[in-house]
Amino acid sequence: MKIKYLPLTIVLISLLVVSCEGDTIDPSILDRNINVSAQINNSKFQSSGDEWTDGDAIGIYMIKSRKEFTESHILNKNEKYITTGNGVFKPADGVMDIKFPADGSKVDFIAYYPHTKSISSSFEYSVDVSSQKDIKAIDLLYSNNSVELSRLSSKVDMVFSHQLSKVTANISTSDGSSLEDVRISIKGVDLKAKFSLVDKSIISSSKGVVRMNTNSKGNMAEAIVIPTANLSGITLEIVNAGFAYVCRLGELSKISSIDSGKHYSFNIKLDPKNTEVSVVVNPWSSINPWEDVILDGIIIGKGDQVEDDNNNELGSKENPYTIEEAINNIGQKQVWVKGYIVGYYTGKTVKTFATDVSSSAEIKETCIALASSPDEQDGENTFPVFLKTGDLRDNLNINDNRDIIGTEILIKGNIESYYASIGFNNTYEYVK
Repeated sequence: MKIKYLPLTIVLISLLVVSCEGDTIDPSILDRNINVSAQINNSKFQSSGDEWTDGDAIGIYMIKSRKEFTESHILNKNEKYITTGNGVFKPADGVMDIKFPADGSKVDFIAYYPHTKSISSSFEYSVDVSSQKDIKAIDLLYSNNSVELSRLSSKVDMVFSHQLSKVTANISTSDGSSLEDVRISIKGVDLKAKFSLVDKSIISSSKGVVRMNTNSKGNMAEAIVIPTANLSGITLEIVNAGFAYVCRLGELSKISSIDSGKHYSFNIKLDPKNTEVSVVVNPWSSINPWEDVILDGIIIGKGDQVEDDNNNELGSKENPYTIEEAINNIGQKQVWVKGYIVGYYTGKTVKTFATDVSSSAEIKETCIALASSPDEQDGENTFPVFLKTGDLRDNLNINDNRDIIGTEILIKGNIESYYASIGFNNTYEYVK
């Protein structure tokens, strides 16, 4: 027998319910709007220190109550729900309402933020903190508190918690001198990871440098990072007025790891007249949306003079955006992107992506599709690139260069809306 379902967010079908004693039950309990209400820990509407904003989207799974998180027990899978900023989430355009089982059986809910279509078959969320331009977009949140609910439940209250870690550096000088051309980085941390929606485990990979998001004054920077149990080799590096100041996290006695859900606030004084490092750590913590760990009294003497490393900025030729990073950085102009040429488009959207090169009639010479994998088959994971007249079009168009499929290239352009997606609508140069 097929199970029928009732809507989660619109209304439940009105039924006349009669109790065992023959008394009529108020039908209003079966005919009320049911919304998803979300908060973060004990503070409503918080996300990375800010309120929910219009357009924030979560992904929701509905699972048979108290069953394992497997395909056979999932009733609704990765449904996209959006808020206008008030903490109430409703289905995104084109998404059907989640519906409670009509037989009254109980269900559990798993949810995460921010929503993505790219959840693996083993229910893993891909984490990438290499770009810090939009802190909120990489602040992974997770909820699994809404359990044993049914069609009689008035609403679905979800409580989210931060799964990554936040680092803030507050910078000043010991002699009161001004800060100049400040750059702050965390070196030796993990850049990518897989987060399991099943058990919240995190498997990290790809160590590197996180350039912190620094304010215009240079006295404060913040970053979302992947938790780690080992601080060996991890350094906080501040460049001020051309000199490097280095704090080795593994040498701090009051911090031994970077833990999930914690906010580490480093209050650091730079000593331009000293080459030694003096560290006095006085941590304090309390539980809020983040669990705060404040590290005071860190005084760092200057090190060697450093050369300008603007050429290593993310999006530069030396440090190009990946396809995923480029898609998350719309509006950036004259930046470099690295990817594989994987095909073309027969129409005007990425949904018309094609790889067949047997017929030249369908292949446009003005645009190619890039992807992070040479074997990409899903057009929605591609990055459309306009080929301007000249060397770009002559050397990269697929019609005249059939064997170019699978070739990795670097290409410079403006990240804009293109082919009903995000891509390069203006291009300048390339390197094979």
